[in-house]
Amino acid sequence: MYYFGQIISLIIGYLFGMIETGRIFSRMTNADLEHKGSGNTGATNALRVAGKKAGAIVLFGDMLKTGVACIIAALLFKGFAPDVKIFCFFAGIGAILGHNFPFYLGFKGGKGVACTAMLALIIDWPVALICAAIFFSIAFGCGYVSISSLTAITILGLTFIVKSTCFGAYGLTEIANVELIILSLVMIGLTFYGHRTNIVRLMNGTENKFGSKKKNADAANDENEGN
Repeated sequence: MYYFGQIISLIIGYLFGMIETGRIFSRMTNADLEHKGSGNTGATNALRVAGKKAGAIVLFGDMLKTGVACIIAALLFKGFAPDVKIFCFFAGIGAILGHNFPFYLGFKGGKGVACTAMLALIIDWPVALICAAIFFSIAFGCGYVSISSLTAITILGLTFIVKSTCFGAYGLTEIANVELIILSLVMIGLTFYGHRTNIVRLMNGTENKFGSKKKNADAANDENEGN
């Protein structure tokens, strides 16, 4: 039942993750996020195309769906204390997968940064806030959302691992602690995979800074979106 619950949590997360907030917002407001800016329906492109309010709405929606999935998983499997956080983690990873790889869109979605942010808040909100500060410091400092996303989430995942394995911060059983390590590495891996084209452009010196004009056609289709 323990592992069955984790699979169910993953599925719940995936189903909620497939709710594309940006696409819904685009349809309701005619903002046309899919064809303007970078064509990404994440919060960064919503901010660029339709303004701060639009960016905030899409960001909130993407975080909310992750939070709801995690809460449902926690309530369904609260009897497995003290490892409830692991069920939340599975639901959160599921939400990231659903957001990044929705089957009804040919497995082509966003990058899951907003979903990851909400998962972080649920698992360890002090660490999440510290990583958010790191994210914004780098983003405003160098102008690259991709670098700030990769750095903040890498630090986030490694901090989860260190706090759990070295300090027993989450009070998990031995098997759940191993699962937390694996899930944290998966979270980092999904972030790097989602930003693979950004990484190539960073290496080639063609990555666009936030707010700058696009340098090439490739960037037009997939700019440094963080969502």
